[in-house]
Parts: sequence; structure tokens; C-alpha cells
Amino acid sequence: NFVELLDKNFIHHRSVKFYADSMHIHPNHLNYLTQKHSGLSAKETINNYILNEAKYLLASTSLSAKEIAYELGFEYPDYFYSFFRKNLRISPVRYRSQLV
Repeated sequence: NFVELLDKNFIHHRSVKFYADSMHIHPNHLNYLTQKHSGLSAKETINNYILNEAKYLLASTSLSAKEIAYELGFEYPDYFYSFFRKNLRISPVRYRSQLV
């Protein structure tokens, strides 16, 4: 199951190919299946999973955005900031400040 694999591996594996290979299917077929069931591509599903975990950590912990970046497997905090801002159109720090 894609979601189970995602739950166990999203910190270290973000490519559609990894999940497709783990499920012994072609990446295009994984995209087809996720699109059919959720309306999102496999990559969008992976990104949403990471974003939801980031939002949860920002809302429920006192970890800094830098610590969260490392916790989520980002090699550099700037990659996390860019990823978060690109997908949610708000910085992680600003997201947290709006929760208060």
C-alpha cells in the first residue's frame, strides 16, 4: 500500500520511483492509481504528506523550523523553507505565528 510505504519512508525517500519500485509497478502506473483515487499525482501525495507532517510539528512542538527541517530529512534548512513556502505560499515561521 502506497500510504503505508509513505508513512514508513517519507523522511528518506521522496521520489515516485522509489515507491513504485517498492510496489513493483511502473511510476506512471502509480501516478495513474493515485490520480484515480485521490485526484493528486503521486508526487503531490508525497509532498502533501511531508507538508502535513511539517504543519503538525510546527503546531505541536517547540522545535525550531531548522530542527523540523532536519527532522523531516531535509539536508539543508533552506531546502525545507523553500519547499514549504513554494507549496503553502507562507514561510514555516509565519505559519507557526499565525497559529497563535
